[in-house]
Amino acid sequence: MVAHARESVARQTAAVLKPAAGPDRASALEAAAGLGTDRRGCRFAESDEASDEELIRRSCGGDDGTAFEALVHRYERVLFSYLRRYLGSAEMAEDVFQLTFLQVHLKREGFEEGRRFRPWLYAIATNQAIDAQRRDRRHRMVSLDQPLGHDGDAATLRHLIAGTVETAAGA
Repeated sequence: MVAHARESVARQTAAVLKPAAGPDRASALEAAAGLGTDRRGCRFAESDEASDEELIRRSCGGDDGTAFEALVHRYERVLFSYLRRYLGSAEMAEDVFQLTFLQVHLKREGFEEGRRFRPWLYAIATNQAIDAQRRDRRHRMVSLDQPLGHDGDAATLRHLIAGTVETAAGA
């Protein structure tokens, strides 16, 4: 039962996090995010822009997903840049970005009224980045051909596994 619920939430979140398709969908996202386009096609923030707090409240209220998509769209560049600097890897930053918005989606009902969205989002993102670094340290890959010692003649893991440490050290 719990696994089924997780899969359902994962499917819903994946549908929300997928890129917008088509000009109508992009226009709806920009409108929900409070973005306009000038005559040259450049985006700008409109003065009647919906606040982040209003968008998260709408996403809790059962809208069709455009409010949540607008939040993802609004923060995709700035949050991704923050995560890339924090983690030092674009691949890890991409994974953590998705995990962050998955957590926001799962925990959005617990967002406290009167609280600011941005610090809450960045706290989630930072905690997800720390967790990703821990996972990465635990599962770090090591080359079998990497020398075990400090000198160039040291045995490698490949030699140690094969039982030819003496041969490698003597060669």
